[in-house]
Amino acid sequence: MINARCKFLAIIFLLFFAACNSQENTVSKEFCPKSILEISATLPQKEGMRTLYSQGFFIEKNTLLTVSHGIPPNASSIFTIQKRNEKKELLLLKSPFCGSPLLLSSQPLIIGSEIFDCQSQEKRGVINRFSSAISSRPLSSGEKQIKNLAALTGIFSPGESGRPFCDQKGAVLGILVAVSQREGFLIPHDTISSFLSTDQ
Repeated sequence: MINARCKFLAIIFLLFFAACNSQENTVSKEFCPKSILEISATLPQKEGMRTLYSQGFFIEKNTLLTVSHGIPPNASSIFTIQKRNEKKELLLLKSPFCGSPLLLSSQPLIIGSEIFDCQSQEKRGVINRFSSAISSRPLSSGEKQIKNLAALTGIFSPGESGRPFCDQKGAVLGILVAVSQREGFLIPHDTISSFLSTDQ
């Protein structure tokens, strides 16, 4: 009778220990489903504070890539700036949130290449030309000229600046930097790779 009771108590103890251990592992494990994140920054102006909206994608678990105009130098944000390159219009951020990293494509971009939304895999546009400026018009005063952009035929919104676009396999072809009429402008993946591999 005593042995049976001891065995019963031992089984209860083991089950309790296993349940506690399982719960501890579940809580400590981070769940990071998103690859693309909306980014906001506040910019002081004479009229008050202005909020800027852009997007970015995870290249590492806690590291985001976006466009530099999404968080200007005098703006405040919850993200920590790790590296900025104004000529390439790219910005590397430390994120307080974790995410699922996207891989960069290794395939060359060519005219006629189709681009897809990295999350839904919906077709978003086609590369129609390569450009060294945001549009064919002359640049206005203070407007930056970004070299080696891929111009896309498609409909894009200004709030999508910093959003990555992918090939059919889900590899990043580039990041949206600007919108002009019925075109979007993409910073190609090789420019992104160059930015990530240099110290400055």
